[in-house]
Amino acid sequence: MAGKKHPTVQEIFEAARQHHPGVSLATVYNTLTVLKERGLVYELGPDAAGAVHYELDVDTHVNVICIRCKQVIDLHHISTGLEEMVQAETGYQLVGAQMLYYGICPSCARDGAAD
Repeated sequence: MAGKKHPTVQEIFEAARQHHPGVSLATVYNTLTVLKERGLVYELGPDAAGAVHYELDVDTHVNVICIRCKQVIDLHHISTGLEEMVQAETGYQLVGAQMLYYGICPSCARDGAAD
């Protein structure tokens, strides 16, 4: 899983089985549930094929998912000012945020996959 920043459950399961052949898919789901509850991973999804991706970088940032090839990219440098507005409006002390955009990446658009 090295280098895979936004894996699906199936990808996590396959990587886990390489190191622990006896691990079950249920164990992966249960572990992800605990990690989500503790704020250690975020669920992104589903993509156009229905697969849920998991965000391993829990720092506040924007994600963009290609609806064709399922590529997910992180944008850390974009600040919308939305967090400050939400805090001002609600009085909440925010501990994180998740923003997700869907679109067609430049590669898929060039390949004519946008139809």
